[in-house]
Formats: sequence, structure tokens, C-alpha cells
Amino acid sequence: MHFKHSLTCLLSVALSSTAIAQEAPTVKMQRLLDSAKVHAKDNRYPMFLSQAAALADKENDAGASALLHQRLGHYYYDKFPKLSINNNKKAYEQFLKDSNERQAAMCLHSIGFVFEEHLNKHDSAINYIQQAIAMHEKLHDTSELANMNKYLGVLYAKTGKFAEGKSYVDKAIKTYKGQRYEPGIAVCQYDMATIYMLQKKFDSSLYYLKEAKAYWQHSKNPGRTFNVNNQMVAAYMMSKKQEEALKAMSENDKMLNNKGLYYGDVLKHYQNKSQFYMLKKDKEKAYSYRNRYVELKDSLVKQGIKISPSL
Repeated sequence: MHFKHSLTCLLSVALSSTAIAQEAPTVKMQRLLDSAKVHAKDNRYPMFLSQAAALADKENDAGASALLHQRLGHYYYDKFPKLSINNNKKAYEQFLKDSNERQAAMCLHSIGFVFEEHLNKHDSAINYIQQAIAMHEKLHDTSELANMNKYLGVLYAKTGKFAEGKSYVDKAIKTYKGQRYEPGIAVCQYDMATIYMLQKKFDSSLYYLKEAKAYWQHSKNPGRTFNVNNQMVAAYMMSKKQEEALKAMSENDKMLNNKGLYYGDVLKHYQNKSQFYMLKKDKEKAYSYRNRYVELKDSLVKQGIKISPSL
């Protein structure tokens, strides 16, 4: 078997945790991947992946190099945003060399997400998401095109371009309705609510949030419901509907033990409750939730996770 072919195959197999190939030329790669697996939960993991990526580069195996740099980009996403961007850029280049345009476009997604969610650079995020959209249009990849259109819509709204933002989310909704893909519609409703929040049209925001929440509750998805409730709290508080805000926060209190909640959403919940009780002049409860927020945030930082500037 040709080395380049066997190396890419071995990498794909190793990352999917199935059987391991035995060809002699891949022994060193196998050893590195095995070491990465053993150290998956400690800080030696990226070292072994980086060594494996260097080996793939040395052997001019674009497919293996792309997969490894993509994996490194994912690893660094919450820890070192700039390293995540650099590795995704490398993965993007290598996927193009390997004629894998769809995965190349996915790397552009990741770069855009890092700029937006960790570096708070909307214009840079827009640039990369637009590049991804152009690739998805070329590939006629309607699902990912819809996904990026809705994301781009929110980005435009964050730069004050509300009409343009809504038009992109509307495009995504039409695509998902054509596919009868209800989760996609619900996510778009959440994004449309976000745009109306940014525009300070809170009643319109709550309309879309309630639509999205109804779907996620019906689907028994606590993570999504929790996230929507956080947004509803913000909209209710801005509308001076404090009792409605408290109801949404109480719902979230009951879901805190559910597995799979995003740490950012839990931090936001503690933040919401602390601010709510401070407004109520109940300092004891306000400080209690503030302490929970600080404890969780500190534990995440100790794990090397970078917290979004918005939190």
C-alpha cells in the first residue's frame, strides 16, 4: 500500500475509534495517535497531535494533515482562540489540496465562530462566513448554506445592519421549511429573536423565543430550552416584566442537573439571577448566585477554557 494512502486511512480509522491498520510505514503515526488517545484529557494531547500533523506534512499527505489540524483547531477552540484559527487555516488549505471542499468550508465556519464567540470581532467573522457561504453555494450544499445564512444574519445585526440580518435569517427559514426541518426553523426563530433584541424590539423578540421554546420543549431538549429561557429573561427584564422573568429563571433552576447544558448558558443563568435579586434588593440571594457564577467560571478557567468576553 502506498504510504500516503495508508497514512490517511490510518488517521481516519484512529479518529473514528475502529480497527487499526498494521502497515509498517504507519507505525510512527500509530504510536502518536495512540499517545494522543491516552492523553486525551491532559495537556500532552495537542503535542502528540501536532507531531502527527508534522509527520503528515513531511509525507505530503494533505488529507491526514487536514484532519489533524482540524482536530487541533477544535481542541484549541475554547482554550487558545488564535491557535484554533491558525490550525483551522492550515486545515482549510490542506482540505483544498485534498479536493475536499466541503470540509474546507467547515474550517471557515470554525474560524468565523472563533472570531465572533471568543475574540468579539464581528467584521472578521463576517468575512470568513461569507467565504464559507460562497463555497456552499458552489457545492449546492443547502443545509450548510442555511446554517451559515442564519449565523451571518445575527452577525450583521450585531454591526447594526438589522434589515440585512433579518433577510439572511429569512433565507435560512425558507430553506428549512422547504426541507421540513423543524430543528433548523426553531434555531432560526431564536436567531431572529436575537436580532430583535439587539434592535430593542422586545415584544417581537419574545414572540420568536416563544415559538422556538415550544418546539424545544416538545422535542424534550433541555439544553436548547435552557438557552431560550435565558434570552427570555433578558427580554422580560428589558420590558420590565420581572415576574415573567422569574418564572423563566425558575424553569432553568429545575434543569440545572440535566447533562449536556452548555457552560456558557449556566454562567448566564447565574448572572441573570444575581442581577435579578440585586434589583429586588435581596443582597443575600444576589451574592449567592454571584458566588456560584464565580465558582463555575474559576473551575472552567483552571481547565484552560477561555470564557467569552460577554460573560
